[in-house]
Amino acid sequence: WWQAEGNFLGLEHLPNLLATNARSHSIYDVLGFLGTYHKWFYRPVFLLWMGAQEVVWGNNPVLFHASSVLLHGIVVALAAILSVRISGRWLSAYWCAVIFLFWNCKDNAIFWIASSSTLLAAVFSLLSIHFWIYLRVGKRRWYYALCLLTFALALCSKTEAVFTPLAIVSLEVF
Repeated sequence: WWQAEGNFLGLEHLPNLLATNARSHSIYDVLGFLGTYHKWFYRPVFLLWMGAQEVVWGNNPVLFHASSVLLHGIVVALAAILSVRISGRWLSAYWCAVIFLFWNCKDNAIFWIASSSTLLAAVFSLLSIHFWIYLRVGKRRWYYALCLLTFALALCSKTEAVFTPLAIVSLEVF
C-alpha cells in the first residue's frame, strides 16, 4: 500500500527510511517522521507499525491479518489479567475474556488492516492501566514512568486513548 498512486497518507519516504540501514540516517530523519506533515491523523506509532510490517514481510495481506489477530489476542489476555487483578476471580476473568474474544462489536479493528491502530491503542492503554495498578501496589516510581510512556504510545496510536486516564480515575474512585 506504500506504492499506491498518490499515497494518501503523504508518507512516501517512510519505506525508504525503514528499509535502509538505520545507521545511514540521522536522528533528525527519524524524528522528522514525528513532525506535522501527516495529512489527517497524527498516528506515528501506527504508521511505524505498518511500515515495519511491510519491511519484514512485504505486502503479504495474510501476515498483516495475522498480526491483527495476534494484537487482538494480546488485548484479550491483558483484559483478562486486568479483570483478575480488579476482581480477584479467575472464573469471571475467564468468561470476560471469552466473551470479549468472540464479541463482534469492534471486529473492524481485527479484520480491517488499516484499523489496527485501534488494537495498538488498546494494547498500550491496557498496559498503562496495568502499570498504574502496579504503581499503587508496588510504590515504585518506574511504574509511573512506564504508565506515562505506554499512555503516550496509546495516544500516538489512536486518539481514542485519551479516555485511558478516565479509566484509571474510575479504578481509583470505585
